[in-house]
Amino acid sequence: MSKRLWVLAALAAVLVVAGSGAGYAAMPSLYGPTGIVSVPNALVAPVGQVQGALTYQRLQQINNAAVYSDVNEDVLFLDEEDSSLWALQALAGVANGAELWAAYSKDNSDFNVKTWGIGAKYQFNMDEKNSDQVKFAIGGGYKHATGDNTGLAAFFENIGTYEEPVIVESDFDASFDLTEKVTDLYAVATFDLTSMGASEWGAGSKLLGSAGLLWKRVSADMTVNVPDAEDRFVFDMAETLTRPFVALEYMGADKTGLGLEYRWKDNDLDEKAVWSAVLRHQFDKGVSVEVGTTNANQLGLGMDNQNWFARVGYTFQLGSY
Repeated sequence: MSKRLWVLAALAAVLVVAGSGAGYAAMPSLYGPTGIVSVPNALVAPVGQVQGALTYQRLQQINNAAVYSDVNEDVLFLDEEDSSLWALQALAGVANGAELWAAYSKDNSDFNVKTWGIGAKYQFNMDEKNSDQVKFAIGGGYKHATGDNTGLAAFFENIGTYEEPVIVESDFDASFDLTEKVTDLYAVATFDLTSMGASEWGAGSKLLGSAGLLWKRVSADMTVNVPDAEDRFVFDMAETLTRPFVALEYMGADKTGLGLEYRWKDNDLDEKAVWSAVLRHQFDKGVSVEVGTTNANQLGLGMDNQNWFARVGYTFQLGSY
């Protein structure tokens, strides 16, 4: 059985032990908007509600590196790096059917990447008669990441598959400045599938399915500064992807739930298709916790390895809404 199936089986077992499903555990997604882990659904936070989350995530990813050898041969090699990041996410319902979100993260990789992001989502009903059964939303976001590194090797974040490797004179102690910018636009529909699986043990639970289309633009540049050299080496790239995604969320009366998501792979930007699973529980007084697995990095791109994350959230209501 693959690692992904083992994770899914373990999370499902915990869900069964915990009880018959969950009320929706209010917490922004790992990426930012209301959603599953890295992809959104068509739900939005109620007006006046503020949700926050603190996240710890392991990151095992392949960093590309290249060295220009003494015999004028380009040598490209890969380095698998273990790191982690801490992140803060927050979102608020600002109007009927509209939410705004913001996020910040910092990892301890070779580049010590700092990433901030903002975004919005708007929900609308195309079919008033069946508005409780299906919801539609459009949204977008922007993320900006920066990092730097000083060393003999040219390591940098895995931001996709490149045509040309980074070439660095191995005899110099070079420094590297990295900037990455990501813009997302998406449309998503969420369907209430509860009636399809209605049974006595699942009374009070909900089963939601989501399907959508994501457009993402990733641009990046890295400047290599070599001491006493007249020129600086500058690497830059810009790629886009347009890929569908699907998700399934089980939520029930005892406030424990399971979410699954899948986004199809883009050959230029993803190492693998994005796949995630998350187990949620909402305690009293607005406190929520999550634990899960994903191969999406902080920019929403599919990495080669599954990594685990843990989160704690808090929800409160502003004013008299």
